[in-house]
Amino acid sequence: MRFTLSVFVLLFLLGAQACKNKADEQKTATAIDTGSEKIADVKRTEAPKKQVVVIAASEFESFMKINATAPVVDLRSAEEFKKGHIGRAVNVPFFQENFEDKIKPLRDSSRIAIYCANGVNSVSAAEIMEKLGFKRIKILDQGVTGWTAAQKELVTK
Repeated sequence: MRFTLSVFVLLFLLGAQACKNKADEQKTATAIDTGSEKIADVKRTEAPKKQVVVIAASEFESFMKINATAPVVDLRSAEEFKKGHIGRAVNVPFFQENFEDKIKPLRDSSRIAIYCANGVNSVSAAEIMEKLGFKRIKILDQGVTGWTAAQKELVTK
């Protein structure tokens, strides 16, 4: 009887220790990035945030509101930009010969949002920008096409 009781206590203690270890691994911390503060649950063991994230038009619009000083860059040609662009965007054409020189001054920003006509050139531009040291790049999913499909306005200033 004592042997059975001892085995039972030993198994109970081993099980309790295993549960404690599992609980320690799953502790969470608060951390959603809204610009200047952090809010939301993220596991501590989670991989670091991606540097480049493709976001929908509504998220892109929210990003611009929350990050009022973050640059918004239109990668299309000057002609396309003049026909209509997103609010406060600046034009840095991706196919311009000196694209890297023109985009470098913006890397001091902690965040940046970019878009093109349909999203394809934005991905290529983001790869170059990462190599130049840019962090936290937001790409508008489907570019201007996605923006207008979501019934968002373009300006022609």
